[in-house]
Amino acid sequence: MRWKAHFFLNGEGSTKSFKYGLPTRNSAPVVPEIKAFEDDLIDLISNIKFRNINDDFLNNIENDMKKVSTSNNVFIFADKTRNIYESSPENYNKLLSENITKSYKIGKEDLAYEINSELKNIADNLSIGDRIDIMAKKPAFITLKDHKDNFKSNRKCRLINPSKSELGKEYKRRFPE
Repeated sequence: MRWKAHFFLNGEGSTKSFKYGLPTRNSAPVVPEIKAFEDDLIDLISNIKFRNINDDFLNNIENDMKKVSTSNNVFIFADKTRNIYESSPENYNKLLSENITKSYKIGKEDLAYEINSELKNIADNLSIGDRIDIMAKKPAFITLKDHKDNFKSNRKCRLINPSKSELGKEYKRRFPE
């Protein structure tokens, strides 16, 4: 909100000019015109008081949370429904490795370094290198396709690879295949 007020009052251009919609690492400047509003908002939040409520739904949620935290099993989300399935870690790892080997092959050890250095070069050429993080190594996971036929006898999964660069959209826009 401070950024919007700053650019509106000072007329220093668009908030997205040459930034490609990426967040900045700078703090928003203090805008004296909205200082009273910010103070009132902080007072409103600091005066919130909670009371104990005994509700069946909340008790069920609390029991479910205890079950999840004490279980030795893995909980797998469904693909297109809100269902959650409990599975043994061995079964989950088997499903995960089957889906990974179906879609990917083993690459070089330093492949992640090469990708990150190429991303850094592209980001520096676009003058957005200070706002782009390196591609994090996040583990892949699966979701169960419980909406498919024969789900109980033939479990199909969707492999989710969360290791993606923030630069993807801009790169595709500038360098179409």
